[in-house]
Amino acid sequence: MEDQGITRIRFGNGIQLNLKRTDYKANEVLTNLIFGHGKSAEPITLPGISLLAEATVNESGLGVLDTNELEGVLAGKSTYVDFRITETHFNFFGETVSGEVDLLFQLIYAHMMDPGFRDEALALARERLRHDYQSFTRSIEGMMRIKGLRFLAGGDSRFGMPPFEEIQAIRLDDIRDWIAPQLNNAPLELSVVGDFDENEVIELARRYLGSLPDRSCNAEMLRTDLPYLPTGTVTRIDVDTQIPKAMVVAAWQTEDFWDINRTRRLSVLADVFSERLRERIREKLGVSYSPYAFNRASRAYTGYGVFQAYINVAPDQTDTVLAEVKAIAGDLARNGITADELARAVDPILTSIKEFRQTNGYWLNSVMTGSERYPQQFEWAKSFLKDYAAVTVEELAALAAAYLTDERASAIIIQPKQRSED
Repeated sequence: MEDQGITRIRFGNGIQLNLKRTDYKANEVLTNLIFGHGKSAEPITLPGISLLAEATVNESGLGVLDTNELEGVLAGKSTYVDFRITETHFNFFGETVSGEVDLLFQLIYAHMMDPGFRDEALALARERLRHDYQSFTRSIEGMMRIKGLRFLAGGDSRFGMPPFEEIQAIRLDDIRDWIAPQLNNAPLELSVVGDFDENEVIELARRYLGSLPDRSCNAEMLRTDLPYLPTGTVTRIDVDTQIPKAMVVAAWQTEDFWDINRTRRLSVLADVFSERLRERIREKLGVSYSPYAFNRASRAYTGYGVFQAYINVAPDQTDTVLAEVKAIAGDLARNGITADELARAVDPILTSIKEFRQTNGYWLNSVMTGSERYPQQFEWAKSFLKDYAAVTVEELAALAAAYLTDERASAIIIQPKQRSED
């Protein structure tokens, strides 16, 4: 793909290789090896397994080398591999320098062929998570992570965090039985970007990946249930904390990620919404330091998207602030936005896009990773800048009228628990 400087190679065993050599950052090479469908395929009978599995795999090292032994082998090197679970896939992320690309491929291969699943790693991951729960249950932001995110997904177990008792019940065999079959059999896609020799990388990929058994068939059990925003409701979450702070989260049901024109414009609309929040909530009422809005459009779940506004306030001001946020949404839905608001939202985005496109991370994560499944990502890269530059006030007004309505709205109020007087 000469227009984007990307080389794509498909091996006979079904493995896809994507390459982009750059000079954005000297001596930096980044890779993603993805497989399976990640958290979206989390077993419904094992809520929270993703939270434990990622840390357990990373703390387990390899089958023949535990974490400490592996660190000893890699001492003095600038190469590492990190296991990650996203909504759409499992991922071995790798980072190295130009002179250690061979070592990176050896390490990726070792993690694939000899993964470590260790009881002591699970115990460590569970203990760390227990500390997280203890901290989260005593903070406004923490309870948003535990209960709020799950509420915004209609109770879907793949969102938020389950009761810790359910985490305690997850065994090492559960983690192994979920990940290992995908690691052994699912189609693989490897993307490499940075300062490397292309011929060397192709030869290493052929040697370490091209000789693997056929990977063209994926027998993963996918879930068909989908998250949804429970519209028309306001839920209140009490937190056992003495800090006099509350949070208001207003939300509106939108759509999934795959209409990129719509997704980009909802992102711009969120920036306009954020600016109005700052003007009316912070400057007019003086009740919040940093309110903000964003649209979360899902790549994993058909039709699922949530436009969200977050405002930290004093506990006695939650209802007043929620009413103001709804008023902002209503005004946008009825009257749209101004040309000045559009310019103030889009101009910084255009500047950031120009800078973002000159990073290895953009090409790795936004363009190449997942492109075997979603080849439209290459076209999106071509239109990235000009499409944002073409956003109009009429388009944003239409989106606001369609989505920022009471029928699509929901809200969360998280506040300190009321304490009875002695």
